[in-house]
Amino acid sequence: MTEEIYFENQYFAVSHLRAENAVFCRVKTSYVPMMDFQVAFNHIGELVEREKIGRMIFDKSNLITFHQPSMEWYHVHWKERMYQHGLKTYWKVLPKNDFFVQSVKIGRDKIRKNNPSFDFDKYDIRYFDRLEDALASEA
Repeated sequence: MTEEIYFENQYFAVSHLRAENAVFCRVKTSYVPMMDFQVAFNHIGELVEREKIGRMIFDKSNLITFHQPSMEWYHVHWKERMYQHGLKTYWKVLPKNDFFVQSVKIGRDKIRKNNPSFDFDKYDIRYFDRLEDALASEA
């Protein structure tokens, strides 16, 4: 796996995995303010659009706080836009924190309820316990 650093800031480290047609996004902190989240993901979106990336590996293992408004924006707005550019596969590494994992499930249910036209099933979303497993997995 050859990593090309795309950008890094206090919240994220983002790399382009060209051979895998993937973007790797690692959260570096326990919480990301919504505005910083949106700015970073819009920047990632530019790479996805330019390179026609089909897979995102999203390492959230450092997060402690689940922020529902950020996740709703990410799913309903950002993912929908990226879908139009071919990004349909999302492999996620969650924190080893049962409360966080449960918050993700509750958050997904809330997104479904508030956005009935959003279809989670059109994406290949997989969850991994370890980053190594996500990186080693086949598309």
